[in-house]
Amino acid sequence: MGKEVVILGVSMTKIGKFMDRTFKDLACEAVDGVAKDAGISKRQIQAAYVGNVQAGAISNQFLIQGQVWLRAAGIG
Repeated sequence: MGKEVVILGVSMTKIGKFMDRTFKDLACEAVDGVAKDAGISKRQIQAAYVGNVQAGAISNQFLIQGQVWLRAAGIG
């Protein structure tokens, strides 16, 4: 069998328009929420998944949005 996987924490941002915040700001909020929910530091996060529908069209960044946003949140 494969490796055991454990999900210790989850988080997401509220759904809505946030004209005063960047995608990186929203990713930071979500990552901070995950660390708090799991009771760990951001350095202990081993995997992260980003889902978004319209950000590519808005930011003209279609391929590596998650990597860019998560790096700004302190994990990469």
